[in-house]
Amino acid sequence: MFCGTLEAAADARWLCENKISYLINLTGVSRIKIRSCSCADTLYHSPIEYIPKFNSDSTYKEITTEFHKINDFIQEARSKNACILIFNNDGYDLCQAIAIQYMMDYYGGLMLHHISSLQMKVKVKVKISPEYLEVLSFWEKEIEKKNPRISNNKSLRSFSFKINRKLAQI
Repeated sequence: MFCGTLEAAADARWLCENKISYLINLTGVSRIKIRSCSCADTLYHSPIEYIPKFNSDSTYKEITTEFHKINDFIQEARSKNACILIFNNDGYDLCQAIAIQYMMDYYGGLMLHHISSLQMKVKVKVKISPEYLEVLSFWEKEIEKKNPRISNNKSLRSFSFKINRKLAQI
């Protein structure tokens, strides 16, 4: 799974090189389909695109309802062993929030655990606005309702507290 910009989504050569055949378009506008790759493998020249239906005025419930649809789309891609690009104008904020909410749902665990994992293990600079952090907190509560083991796990809560302190220092 990749997070990137509109430019990355329009670069057919880059999509081919990274074997991306699924796109989650967070710009709200259909992507301009540019074929600038001359390779013979056309599988990656026309990726399947999903455009979520929410905006800055959407409620938490509307956004998390869309999370379920996004996660089904990602699961479809994973079932086909396909790579996914989540993109918007800057490649941060909402892109990263979408990736993190998927990780929370698929792998379990708390939001701060996954943010820390990206920052420390993968060395990704995580930039998520306070608004989307609030949505992720709401999503975390929904996931905890599905799997109460997550919220009752003291070691995870302790780990998240340590992460939270570390994130505050960054």
